[in-house]
Amino acid sequence: MKPLNVDPELLRQTGGALDSAAERVDALVQQVSGQLATAGEVWGGDDLGFLIGECFGGAFELAADCLEANTDALWEYADRLRGMAEAYVRVEETNTQLMLDMGRALDSDARQG
Repeated sequence: MKPLNVDPELLRQTGGALDSAAERVDALVQQVSGQLATAGEVWGGDDLGFLIGECFGGAFELAADCLEANTDALWEYADRLRGMAEAYVRVEETNTQLMLDMGRALDSDARQG
């Protein structure tokens, strides 16, 4: 088995990068939604305009929902990466302390024996 090399700080940084990406996508969706809301129904009020508006509204809503689901997933992945980093640090600290304690115990036994 190959050695496992984990860089907790890199995991934290990657989590931050995923947060930033999700925030940018979310901001863009909000910006486009706001622009569309202020533009009004630019496709006209006749039957054809109504159909275009209905199709566009449905398509945009679907796209916005997909983007929202993706940004939620990015935020979840970011949280998990930070959690992995913290868990790895805790395990390493515990292992280090256990090895130090074991070394002290063995050293003490060797002096007494």
